[in-house]
Amino acid sequence: MDETRNARSGMGLLHMSAVISFAIAAATILMSFLAIIFNKQLEKATTSLSALDGAFGAAALIGILAVLIAIAAIVGFVIEMVGLNTAGKDDQGYKQAFNFVWIGIAVSIIASIASKVAVLSALLSICSTVISLYVIYLIIETTKKLLNIAGHSETAAEGDKVLMFQLCASAGTVLYTIIGIFSTGIVYRIFALLASCVGIYAALLLMGFYKKAKDEI
Repeated sequence: MDETRNARSGMGLLHMSAVISFAIAAATILMSFLAIIFNKQLEKATTSLSALDGAFGAAALIGILAVLIAIAAIVGFVIEMVGLNTAGKDDQGYKQAFNFVWIGIAVSIIASIASKVAVLSALLSICSTVISLYVIYLIIETTKKLLNIAGHSETAAEGDKVLMFQLCASAGTVLYTIIGIFSTGIVYRIFALLASCVGIYAALLLMGFYKKAKDEI
């Protein structure tokens, strides 16, 4: 009897979700660059009509990307939850991750509602980031356990590197969230861009880990 069939199927869906997350991270970086271009063109718009056209063009692209990112995030979320639910039939660790995803969503919703209270919203956003990191921790640790049982200890060891970069990406997100309490100027944008760069590399590593794991557990 195949005792990890559901885990493999679930991991396949998690890999698909990670691919979408990677695409979202890349699009977020592009949006950051477009936002910088938009601000610069807007500053020049008082003296140049071409600069004004450039500002409108950047704004339009930002709007389109924002819609695509929102759609991709919803699709990725559904795929992730189905994947965790499926994998959870073989190991409780995935079930715990599934439950904590819902907790993170609840915190994020409250953070959005409290957006007018900057400090409270930022604190809740940080909590949401920590919860998301814990979800990834549960998934990786559970997957490592199954990989070790299956005799793929080398792939399991790669999970530690993946987790380390996820931690770095989360720390960057927390840092620019804190900076955003006091300012949303150029320093905030720079930190947001740096955090996004680390995040895209972390997403790439996670994607690779899931891909290997779905074939080996």
